[in-house]
Amino acid sequence: MRSQPGGAAELRRVADYLHWGDAWQRWLDARAAGASPDALAADARILQAGLAERLARRELGAAEARQIHAVLVASSVEDPGERARALQAYDAELARVQPADDARRAAFSRRQADLVAAWPAAGGGRDHPGLAEALEAQRREFWSDSPSGAAKSAVPASLHPPGSVDGGPR
Repeated sequence: MRSQPGGAAELRRVADYLHWGDAWQRWLDARAAGASPDALAADARILQAGLAERLARRELGAAEARQIHAVLVASSVEDPGERARALQAYDAELARVQPADDARRAAFSRRQADLVAAWPAAGGGRDHPGLAEALEAQRREFWSDSPSGAAKSAVPASLHPPGSVDGGPR
């Protein structure tokens, strides 16, 4: 990869992303192990600072970044009102940095993140098959009025025969 045009820069980007991902996993492990709130808060600020770069490089989607931000804020901000304001400010920032053509996708991502965040409280587990069904139903509903026409098939394109209407040419 290094010998390819832009290869060295791409290697640095991938290494940066992997370092950030490792830091995120270490933070999750520390939280699960009962690390002090002060230590978690300090590391949370570092992780939050990296979210903008991950988004700009399209290494994370808006929904994933919002979920990560919500977890970090929940662990470092005690006041529920302050947490809500922090999430609203982050949502506003996400909407601001998304390109105009991605505004609809960002809105969909926020709705999807909200559904995933609310699912355990609604009695479903994170691995519950009903979550996948609920996400698919939400996707169909949201995109059914898309400018390009009807919602996409629920069957992944990779499972359609080549050249079919939903599968398209490969």
